[in-house]
Amino acid sequence: MMRYLCSLLALAPACAPATDAAGPQAAEHEQAPEALGPHGQPLVHLEAAAREHLDLAFARAAASTHANALRAHARVVDDPARRTTLRAPIAGRWVTAANAPALALGARFDSGAEFGTVKPRLSAVERSDAATKLAQARADANAAQSALDASTKALARAEALNADDKNASDRAVEEARARKEQDAARLAGAQENAHVLEALLAPTAEAGAALPLRLARGGELVELFARPGEEVDAGAALLTVADFGELRVRVDVPPAFGSAAAPAELRLTSAFDARASWSARFAGPDSDALRASAVSGWIYALDNAVGAPLRPGAPLEAWIPAGEARAGWSVPDAAVVRFGGRAWVYLKGSNGAFERVPLVLDEPIETTPNAEGGGWFTRAAWAGEAELVVRGAQALLSVEIIGAQSAAGEEE
Repeated sequence: MMRYLCSLLALAPACAPATDAAGPQAAEHEQAPEALGPHGQPLVHLEAAAREHLDLAFARAAASTHANALRAHARVVDDPARRTTLRAPIAGRWVTAANAPALALGARFDSGAEFGTVKPRLSAVERSDAATKLAQARADANAAQSALDASTKALARAEALNADDKNASDRAVEEARARKEQDAARLAGAQENAHVLEALLAPTAEAGAALPLRLARGGELVELFARPGEEVDAGAALLTVADFGELRVRVDVPPAFGSAAAPAELRLTSAFDARASWSARFAGPDSDALRASAVSGWIYALDNAVGAPLRPGAPLEAWIPAGEARAGWSVPDAAVVRFGGRAWVYLKGSNGAFERVPLVLDEPIETTPNAEGGGWFTRAAWAGEAELVVRGAQALLSVEIIGAQSAAGEEE
């Protein structure tokens, strides 16, 4: 790296206008280099030795055609139909096993994944109420047992009298038998109530009544409302997973498109990198736009498995086909340098001069004829007039910057 910087510093004086040591008289007859190129940009002058040292390579931009398209704003929207929320089936404490998967946002879970259980819990008031009901049930059981004992004896006496020369009528015997059966039924009901309440208040009741938590549909964890070990209410949301395999994209229809039908397919690009692109298919009009929005919209389905992953809220740009293809030139990636927040291309001039011109990076081309890899479509006139620097452009930019700094230091 140090050797490379030293080489650039050695080449930097070649960027400034040269003067002859023979004196001012000889310099007057020497033609000074042009300050600006034919496209209004400053020129960089390099001697033959400097050009050979930088190992520059040149190529002309290839003629190309590009589909005419209108650019529209778009964004990835959330699809509630592809979200699944896991809720607590009962009120209780969320318990997970020691080897349970970590609950981290962005983690992926398959359909049927288990997240532990919810053990039911009783508050102090509920426990007090259950204990009171248990005491009442036990008292009812004791009273029913006493009534059953009495009705059993009464039935035995009635049957004995009925057998002894009909001293008790058959009707009296039937009534005594009915009272015994009623007392037996009350005793059974009271005992059952007592057993249920005893099981509810038993120390092992929570473990036996725990309900499992299973995910109905897999996806990526996007929301976490509670943590294992916390108390949750019945029906409370615990976590939400979303399936981002297919996304929905809302495209704002530009006014210039009019009322024409939506294209069946669209090319979408990232708002930050035009080379990142996706293909989307039409899914229908935007219901929100039809109801209240001033800007109409279309909804497109995007296969998120192809290309860089996207998430709801990501800004995109949609390219809507409009009219015939345009003629222009394809500029290879190798010719593009970035400086000052813009993209530039060096054009080869005469007598070792190079002009740096701006290039708008909004229409990418996957492959170009002049270089491996992709490029950019442009209709700028300079693309068809001069050769482009396709190797060594970054080094040429460094030489220009260092030369400008050296010239500024000499002026000071």
